[in-house]
Amino acid sequence: SGQTYYLAIRALNQAGRGPASTAQAFLSMVSPSGTATVTATAGTQAITVSWTTVSGATSYALSWMAGTFSPISATLITNATSPTTITGLTAGQSYSFAITPSNTAGDGTISAVATQMPLPDGAPTVTATAGVQSVSVAWTGASGASSYKLYYMSGTYDQNTAAVVSNATSPTVISGLTAGQKYHFAIVPENAGGTGTSSAVATQMPLPNAAPVVTVKAGIG
Repeated sequence: SGQTYYLAIRALNQAGRGPASTAQAFLSMVSPSGTATVTATAGTQAITVSWTTVSGATSYALSWMAGTFSPISATLITNATSPTTITGLTAGQSYSFAITPSNTAGDGTISAVATQMPLPDGAPTVTATAGVQSVSVAWTGASGASSYKLYYMSGTYDQNTAAVVSNATSPTVISGLTAGQKYHFAIVPENAGGTGTSSAVATQMPLPNAAPVVTVKAGIG
């Protein structure tokens, strides 16, 4: 992609060759060969874009935009370095990214387009309401979330060992619980970019199974 050559001039006539001039160096360049492989990693209101190097490239241009990629419409970041983080993005919106390698000879081939979506923004707020042998769990939404996981368990809360309800909708009733036993509940928002911030843990105890039976005995007045 970049090769140094030396050039000298020598005069000729019928008598033969004259002395050569002082050699001058010059660099022959061709545009970068190959394409970058682009990886886009989701963050909160941000996406980090990284890419592989391309032989002969001395700089890279990062093109990005919301929605379907168009080189003409994309925002261009020249002299970008890997990784580059794009901030101020909208949770739940898909973004597209591509890298073009360059050198003094010109631009190389643009990369394949990588797409990614920022993570859900904000943690849900959870409310747990006691029922008979059950608890009803409701929560507020997180911006950009497309689904939610409901984690629950008795004892000390540990998300790694908790039972999970995927694609849960608010409210969700967890039944078959033990009266008098404390249960813990948490909601985790998700979208195509990955997993957002878990809610705080809500704790609740199911109501007693049945009403007490009262027996009244008559006495002698």
